[in-house]
Amino acid sequence: MTNTPENMTMTDFLRRIISPNGVPMGTRILGGKAKNFRCESIEGMAKKIAAIDANEADAFHACAAFQDGESRRGANAKSMQALWLDVDCGREKALAGKGYSTKVDAVRALKAFCWETGLPKPMIVDSGGGLHVYWPLTAPIAADEWKRAAYKLKQLTSAFCFWADPSRTADAASILRPIGSHNKKYNPPREVVLLRDAAPTDYASIRARLELAITQVRSPSPARWTGGKRSLVATEKIPQDLVSQVNPNGYTLEDVETALGKLDPWCERGQWMPVGMALADAFGETARDLFVRWSRGELWERKR
Repeated sequence: MTNTPENMTMTDFLRRIISPNGVPMGTRILGGKAKNFRCESIEGMAKKIAAIDANEADAFHACAAFQDGESRRGANAKSMQALWLDVDCGREKALAGKGYSTKVDAVRALKAFCWETGLPKPMIVDSGGGLHVYWPLTAPIAADEWKRAAYKLKQLTSAFCFWADPSRTADAASILRPIGSHNKKYNPPREVVLLRDAAPTDYASIRARLELAITQVRSPSPARWTGGKRSLVATEKIPQDLVSQVNPNGYTLEDVETALGKLDPWCERGQWMPVGMALADAFGETARDLFVRWSRGELWERKR
């Protein structure tokens, strides 16, 4: 069961993503100084964070549950109940190839990333300055198992040029902002809100999807890597010529496959990604195999 952004509470949110197997912890940051705190329960964590947030400090939840409340180091992590990404937004981040110009751009890129990799639709949180993305799990998993899955997710974000903060994805010590709190880097502070809920996914299923996506990764051309920064600064400038040539609306997949065979898949990412998005919008999941085969060069090689 999923919630609407209006009816999910902070407690609901924390229960969804934090494992009950271990000690929940949070972090208070004021004036650049961080202080970790342990909690006796998820409900207690929500109350503590709300109390901190009501004052001048920033409040964060740790994404893992820990062996004990003595340390928030990754080595002390016991179990997790979600995979996550931290996505930065802003012009400077986009120009540096470390994020997206706007949250709209980030959501569009996330949609394409999930479609390309076969990952389920995630929970999306507006953190005030960017996005926090979660794949909740139906049951907790041990920290070592989580680390293996998180590392694969990190590999995929790099391979598909999805600009998530690489320091957070596979870091068991990560802290993020819970919904209902406020990002006090801004004046006035910006509320952290749920944009989209997601049903928990069975770990075996998401692990299989990650492993399959890893096997399908091919080395992108240098043009696609260097073109990524330029195209993600402002999506309205993405070249549309390939999309207009493919134009799947009104055509069958067979028609589109013929057209794709005439298009070089080793184009810049700013041209390549919109093709996948156009196919996804027109045909949904049924076009995934076609897009993967075209991206690998199988259709182009056949023509050559």
